[in-house]
Amino acid sequence: MTGVIPVKQSEKAALVDALQQADGNQTLAADILGVSRVTVWKRMKKHGITLKKGKIDFITAGIMFAFCCLFVNGALSHHI
Repeated sequence: MTGVIPVKQSEKAALVDALQQADGNQTLAADILGVSRVTVWKRMKKHGITLKKGKIDFITAGIMFAFCCLFVNGALSHHI
């Protein structure tokens, strides 16, 4: 399964990227993604992404995303 990113992870990655580009502004992130602000909010909730003073909380977003990518790509599968 190397090189394949599951849809759920690519959705989260796109959301985090849009929020970074928008400096945490959910309305602007929605414009970047071509979805509504409510959709951005729902996806943030779905993926456990929170904002702290307009910045993405990477404890819940980035670090967990990186762990998931390592696990899916097999880097951690032999340790579990």
